[in-house]
Amino acid sequence: MMASLGPNMITYLMGSYRLHLGTATQILLLSSAANNFTPVVGAFIADSYLGRFLGVGLGSALSFLGITLLWFTAMFPQARPPACIHPTGDCKSATKGQMAVLLSAFGLMSIGNGGLSCSLAFGADQVNRKDNPNNNRVLEIFFSWYYAFMIIGMIIGLTGIVYIQDHLGWKIGFAVPAALMLLSTLLFFLASPLYVKITKRTTLFTGFAQVTVAAYKNRKFQLPSQNSPEFYHHNKDSDLLVPTDRLRYVTSRGGKEGWINDNINKGRFDKYYWVIVGLSALNLVYYLVCSWAYGPMVDTEENGSNDVNTLIDDKRSDAS
Repeated sequence: MMASLGPNMITYLMGSYRLHLGTATQILLLSSAANNFTPVVGAFIADSYLGRFLGVGLGSALSFLGITLLWFTAMFPQARPPACIHPTGDCKSATKGQMAVLLSAFGLMSIGNGGLSCSLAFGADQVNRKDNPNNNRVLEIFFSWYYAFMIIGMIIGLTGIVYIQDHLGWKIGFAVPAALMLLSTLLFFLASPLYVKITKRTTLFTGFAQVTVAAYKNRKFQLPSQNSPEFYHHNKDSDLLVPTDRLRYVTSRGGKEGWINDNINKGRFDKYYWVIVGLSALNLVYYLVCSWAYGPMVDTEENGSNDVNTLIDDKRSDAS
C-alpha cells in the first residue's frame, strides 16, 4: 500500500500540511519502520489466535480504512491547513486535530500491513498438498508468481499512481488506491468458501515453554560419539554425512582445545560470539564513516520552505 503512496507523500505533507522537510521525512521514516515491524506482530497473532484467513482479512480492512482516511484529508479542506495567502506569504500550520487524522491514517495502514503480511503463508496453504508428488514444484511456482506479481504491483504503484497524483490531483490520486483496496477486500471475503483455512496453532509462548522444560529434563543427557548415526538427525534409510574436521585447525593449533568440541563444556563458543560482536562493531564504524562522508542534510529554512509550499500550492490547487 505504501509503495504507491511513498514517492509522492513528501510532496503532499510539505504542500498540503505545511510541514518542514525534516518533519515530513521523520513521519515517513517512522511509518516505514512501523510497516517493517507490524508483520512480526501480525504473524504471531495470526498463527496463535486468529488464523491466517482472519489475519489477511482484517489487515485488508484496516488498510482500506487507512487509505480512505488519507483520501478524506484530500477531499475535505477542514482536514488540512488552509492555503497560503500568496501576497503576504502567511501560511498556517496544521492543528493537532488535523495531524491526529493524518497520523491515524498512517497508523491504520501500518497495522493493516501486519495482517497482509500473512498473505504469502495463506496463499501457500491453498496449493500445499503433501500427498502430491510434485508438491515442491507447485510451491516453487507459487512463490515465483507471488513475488513476480508483487513486483508488478510495486511498479504500477510507483508509476501509474504517481502519474495520477501529479496530473489529476490528490483527490483522484488517493481515491484510486482506496477503490482498488476496497475491491480486493470484497473479493477476498466473497471467495471465503473456496479457501483452505488452517486452524490456529500453538502459541509461541507455549512452544517456548515446552522447549525450556525439555531442555531442563535432558540437561544430563549423554551424547553418542560423533561418528555414530544417532549423533545426527537424518531421515530413515538416508545417507549419513559427517561434518568435516578440516577447519578445526584454525582454532585448535598448538595442541589447544578447539572452539568447537564434541564435549560442549570444553568448547569455546563464547569466542565465536565475540567475533560476531567485533564484526558488528566494524559494521557500525563503516556505517558512521559513510554517514560522515555524505554529511548531514540541511533542513529547509522557514522562508525557503514557504517558497516551496507556494510552488506546490500552485501545482496542487485542485486539492483545495
